[in-house]
Amino acid sequence: MSTKSSDAPSTSTRPPTSSNPQTPTSSTASSSTPSPNPTIIGIYGLPPSTPSQNEKKTEYRKRAIDKIRTQCAESGKTGAVAGHYMFWAEKKGPSYCCTKTDLNTYTHTCTWTRLLPCSVDHLGKWQHVEKGQLRDLCRKHGILFARLSRQEGVLGDVVRLVQDFQAHNEEHNTEVVEGVLHEVMENQFPNGPPASVLVIDGDRNFAPQDTGSLFWEKLVQVRRESAKECPLKELFGGPMGYSYAAFCQATLLYEEAVDDEVFDTVCRDVAHEVTMYPESVSLLHYIAGQDHVGAVIVLIREGLSDTVKVIGGGRVSNGYVVTPALTATIVSHLQRTSMGLTKVWAFGDSPLDIPMLKAADEAVVVVGAEETRSKTMDEALRVAVDENGLKARQVMPLVRITSPEFVDSLGFWPSKSDVRIFHATEKPTTKLLMTATRCVAFSGPILREAHLRIGWYIATEFLSELIGVEEYPIQHVQGNITIGYRLYHESQTLIVPLMRGGEPMAFGVNEAFPSSGFLHAKEAKDVKPEHVEGQITVVLVDCVINSGNSILEFGKRVRELHATVRIVIVAGVVQEGTLSEDPNSLKRRLSGYGRISLVALRVSQNKYTGRGGTATGNRLFNTTHLL
Repeated sequence: MSTKSSDAPSTSTRPPTSSNPQTPTSSTASSSTPSPNPTIIGIYGLPPSTPSQNEKKTEYRKRAIDKIRTQCAESGKTGAVAGHYMFWAEKKGPSYCCTKTDLNTYTHTCTWTRLLPCSVDHLGKWQHVEKGQLRDLCRKHGILFARLSRQEGVLGDVVRLVQDFQAHNEEHNTEVVEGVLHEVMENQFPNGPPASVLVIDGDRNFAPQDTGSLFWEKLVQVRRESAKECPLKELFGGPMGYSYAAFCQATLLYEEAVDDEVFDTVCRDVAHEVTMYPESVSLLHYIAGQDHVGAVIVLIREGLSDTVKVIGGGRVSNGYVVTPALTATIVSHLQRTSMGLTKVWAFGDSPLDIPMLKAADEAVVVVGAEETRSKTMDEALRVAVDENGLKARQVMPLVRITSPEFVDSLGFWPSKSDVRIFHATEKPTTKLLMTATRCVAFSGPILREAHLRIGWYIATEFLSELIGVEEYPIQHVQGNITIGYRLYHESQTLIVPLMRGGEPMAFGVNEAFPSSGFLHAKEAKDVKPEHVEGQITVVLVDCVINSGNSILEFGKRVRELHATVRIVIVAGVVQEGTLSEDPNSLKRRLSGYGRISLVALRVSQNKYTGRGGTATGNRLFNTTHLL
C-alpha cells in the first residue's frame, strides 16, 4: 500500500470540526499536491485508557498529533497512533474525538470492530455509523482506510498492515513491478529480448465481463446478502478517482471483505463465468507457441501462465497494485530494457488505457459489444488521435486480430516445432482397436462402429490432454452441485471429417465432446469463413493419411481463414514417411502453417494405398464393388 502522496489533501483543505467530523467543508481534497506528511497511521478501536473529562482534551489531542507528526518527519520513522473516532453511550448522542488535525496528519487509518459492554442493537448502530463516517472522511482527505473485524490475532493483522504501509509508495510500487517484469523477461527469454511483446490491460480488452463487479456480485451470492452497488464503482467514482491511492484502497476493500482462501475461491468461481472472446484466446495460445513473442496480461484463467505472464494485484501479499499509469510504465520499461529491439504492442479499450496506448510502439483499440464497451472511449480516443498524436490500429480501418495480415504484423513466424506428433502404435489398446479395422470380415456398420470407438479413444486419451479440460458445475446424483469436466472451450471446437472416410471416426470424437460443432467437408473449399469464426480449435479427421495431400489442403484452408486457431489432425493410420524430416513430407509441409498437432492411433510402415475393394472408404459404406 502507499503513504499519502499525490492524492493527499492540499493545505487549504478544511477538515470537519472536532464536534462533528461530518460537517460540510468549502473545499475538497486535491489530487495534485504532494504530501509533506510522513507515514502516520491512526488505529481506532483498540482498548482505550479512560477518556479524560477535561474540557481541553481536544486541544491536548491536537498538540499530541502535531508532536508525533514533527517527530516522524524529523526521524523518518513511521508513526502509529492508537485512539478513538467517537464515543456513543446508550440513550445519548455520539461524542466525536477525531479532529481536523487527525485528518490533516494521518496517511492511513485502521479501525477495529470491537465487542463493547453495551446492547447488541446499540453496538451495531454505533459500528455502522462509525464505519460509514470514517470511511467517507478518509476518502475525502486521501487517507487509506482499513477495517479489521477479527477478534483473535488482530494485533498481528495491524502489524502486517503497518509494515506494508511503511514500505509502500508509488515509487516503490513501480520498482517492485519493474523487478517482477525483469524477472519474467529474463526467465522467458534467456537468449535476449523478444521481437514483440503484447501488453494487455484490464478485463474488457479480451472479455466482455467486468470481473471486478462479478467478484462482488458473487460474494453477495455466497453470503446470501441483498444486492448492493459494487464498492469499486463507489470508490473510483468518489474523491480519489482512479489515483494510485484509489487502487491501494481497492486492495484494502478486498482485504476487508475476505481472507486469502475465500478470495481465491471467489476468483475461481468468477473465472468460470467469464468467457473470453474466442479470437483473443486463439491469439494468446498462438503466442504461447512462439519463442520470440511474449505477452504480459492482467489475467490468469486461460491456462497460459507458463508462457503468457500475468502482472495483477488484489491482495496486500502481492506486494504491488496495478494502476493505469503503471501499465504505461510497463510498456516504457520493456522498450528501454530491450534497447529498442522489442516492438511493444498495447491493447486497450477505455480512456484509462490511453497513456499505455500512447507509450507503445503499436496501439490496438479493442472494440467489444456495444452494450459492454466503454461509453467514454470514443471522445477520449478522438482527443488522443486528433490532438495528441496517438496512432491506433483499430481507429481506421478496423482489423481482425486473427487475420493473417494482423498476425504477421506482430512478428510471428513458423518453426519446425509447430507440428507436434502423438500416436499410440505400441499400446495394447491400439492392438485391440486396430484388429476390427484390418479384418476383411468387417465392413459397413460394424466397421463404422470400430472407427467410432477409435475416434472416441483418441479424443479421450490424447485430445483431452493436448487441448486440456475445464471444470463446470453439474448436478450430482445425490442432489448437490459438484464439479464436472469437459474439453477446454468445447463449444468453440469444430470437428471437420474429410468425407467420407473420416466421418465415423469424427463421430467418435464428437461423442467424447458433445458440445463441439460438426462440419461435413468433401473439399477444402467447403470450409467457409463463417465456419471458423469464433472457434478456438479445429479438429480435422481422416481415417488414413497416405501422402497427406488432402489433409494438407484442409490445414492450409483453415489457416488462411483464421491465423491463430489451434488445428489438430486426427487419423486412424498415418504412413511413416509422412512424419519424416524429408522436405516433402507432410510434417515438414505442415510446419509452415503454425500451431498444428497430429494425433494418430498408429503409425504404419506399410506403404500400400487401398483402392476399390480395399479402400477404407468403400469398406466403411459397403461400396467395395466401386472401382
